[in-house]
Amino acid sequence: MSQDLTAKERNTAYQPWRSLIARECRDLASLERMSARALQDGDVRAGGLLQDMIRAELERYRAELQREAQRNRQSRAPATSLLSH
Repeated sequence: MSQDLTAKERNTAYQPWRSLIARECRDLASLERMSARALQDGDVRAGGLLQDMIRAELERYRAELQREAQRNRQSRAPATSLLSH
């Protein structure tokens, strides 16, 4: 594919990656592996806007995974009791 993809061609190339990211990225380690895989793909590397779309989706997932990890850490943190003072 060339850098001159139409919007329809970009979307057609983007959707399988978006689905793959959603399906396989369950933690930051799997996200890093998927990021490397996606950004090394020839079609993604050749399409500037497509590459930007993939990067944005990966960053969106990274932020979501980090929020989830933060919520999990907070829910496991010991609660301080007001009665102990």
